[in-house]
Amino acid sequence: MSDSLAWPQTLWESAAFRDCGYRGLYGGLDAAGLRRRRGLSENEPLLGRMGTTELAANLFQATQTEDQLRRAGVGAALAAKTHEEVGCRIRQTIEDIGGARPEDLPSFEIGVKVTVDKRSWSSMDDANG
Repeated sequence: MSDSLAWPQTLWESAAFRDCGYRGLYGGLDAAGLRRRRGLSENEPLLGRMGTTELAANLFQATQTEDQLRRAGVGAALAAKTHEEVGCRIRQTIEDIGGARPEDLPSFEIGVKVTVDKRSWSSMDDANG
């Protein structure tokens, strides 16, 4: 990512930034709340336990947030708020078309391969969520 983007640079900012995104997409749940809801330990990777629909929603949120931050040129203080707002809009769209809320989707076992458009995604580390 370009230094000119308002993306977080430190691990603490990154974790807080991701939590803002989770709160938007998961109806107020942060990463810890989502882990508790799914019965996962604190060290289990969230992304590695998501199926294709949930991974797609998270990826869509990330790309749309990045695009909005780039277009608006917002500073770091507004980046997390923007990330949460984009998540809320995506969640609302999912609900509007009758889809399952992301937090209600099933959790997959670690190591299970999920195939999306001929790309194999196996268990991911939690560096991005």
